[in-house]
Amino acid sequence: MKKVLALFVSGSVFALFAGSMAVAGPSTSLCSPQVIEPKQKKIDWNDYLWVSVQEHDNVKSGRQQGTAAVCGKGHGTKDYCTDGQKIEMKPGHVWRGTPINKTVIYVCTTSGDDRWEIYVPEEKKCSTMVQSGKPLSLIAGEAFSMDLTREMCADALKRANGDAGAYTRAGKLDLRGSMFQLYCDADVHLQCKLKACEGNYIVSGDKCVEKNPGPTPPNPNDTCRATIKGQTVVLDPGAESSIDLTAAECSAAVKVAGASMDSNGRYHFYCGPMCKKVGCQSGYENDENGMCVKKGNKKTCREQRAGMSIEAIACCDTGTDATWDKPIKGKCNCKDSNTHFEIVGGRGQCIANVTPPVIIPPTPVIEPCSDPDNMDSNCKCVVPETVERNGKCVCLDSDKVIKNGKCEYSDEYLGKLEIELDNKYSGLTAMIGGFKKNVWRDENGEFNTARLASDSIAGVVLGTVGGIVTANLVKKAQLKQGFEDIGCYIGGQSVAGYGDEFYVGR
Repeated sequence: MKKVLALFVSGSVFALFAGSMAVAGPSTSLCSPQVIEPKQKKIDWNDYLWVSVQEHDNVKSGRQQGTAAVCGKGHGTKDYCTDGQKIEMKPGHVWRGTPINKTVIYVCTTSGDDRWEIYVPEEKKCSTMVQSGKPLSLIAGEAFSMDLTREMCADALKRANGDAGAYTRAGKLDLRGSMFQLYCDADVHLQCKLKACEGNYIVSGDKCVEKNPGPTPPNPNDTCRATIKGQTVVLDPGAESSIDLTAAECSAAVKVAGASMDSNGRYHFYCGPMCKKVGCQSGYENDENGMCVKKGNKKTCREQRAGMSIEAIACCDTGTDATWDKPIKGKCNCKDSNTHFEIVGGRGQCIANVTPPVIIPPTPVIEPCSDPDNMDSNCKCVVPETVERNGKCVCLDSDKVIKNGKCEYSDEYLGKLEIELDNKYSGLTAMIGGFKKNVWRDENGEFNTARLASDSIAGVVLGTVGGIVTANLVKKAQLKQGFEDIGCYIGGQSVAGYGDEFYVGR
């Protein structure tokens, strides 16, 4: 018995129905209208549902209170409707400032701005996966177009989405069954209907029973036999009759469940045995779900998916290039594995995958060493006392250069050293030439060695660098006698006397 809760407001009756309704009832509790003060000026907002035009106008004019269902808090009412709550409004109510002259169920939505939206109940379906790996969705009374083996049909039952009893039904299928038909029954439960049995067994309800023995088997070659429009038709396995039949005619001939037939479909007798749908009756056409509907009443894919996600609606734009597998993943899948789904400009498309180009790293170029004569294969300097600078090996001593695989003084440095020695020699010569005779001779005319020792008239210190000592003394003819006692000694050994020219070096 239907229960009715009536709410009387300002002389009008506002009815809330709990129980069965022509339109599918809400899944959450209903909410009630509230009294709205006349000081509220934004009464045409989406979050108000006015019981009548009069109630709406009373508040809008600021004369008196009015009654409206409020979605969301913050409107000055003691109570309000929350997200997901629904309410049924009778003809004459006002929605978004516009009178509505029919009964409508609304749902409160608080995501984003609070608003009332028309409630569209989602049609229940049987959903599963077949062994091909593709999702399958069937509405109540719809059958899968392909015959399945017992293993395939049982697997589809085990994969049923949201149907707890399907797994148990899969285990009860007759083990002698060779062919089954998958269909969604009137209670939106997935079923496997037995169509054929193995060997010497025939279908009896949902079981395979042994054939009655007889001297002449009625079907010695396992042919299919049916009476169609008064005539007996015999088909070989896999053969198909060309006679068009209605769902009722084919069901009566082949003894299949009417619940799995499309009442507006066109069928052929097929040796499965089964009724094979081959199209729609005159004046009907297939909709998106494969059901025959009257021409002109066919809803577009987008219309059928109103209220679903943006991706689900945009998936309609791909035509047959993609499928929407909401029961499984809630995703639009393009059939071509080389494409993927995208929404471009508000419309869904299957766009080709872009394979990034293969990046081949450049072959490293091995540059020769900048100074190969003095470097190894790793371009490291191998000459002792050298270091690499600006790609070249140079001696640590800036006065040396690499010669014959080692560091030696450069010709430039030796030239400068020779000039320096010549300059010192010239200075020494000039100094000696200015000495007076009586300074260096005693009263007997002998060389005054004491004066030489006391005055320390001259001394040439020859530098020693890198083990090389170079000295160059040149005898000059213009020197007077008096220096005969001057000699040159190295390590206590006399090597030259006064006036001699000698070299110390390598």
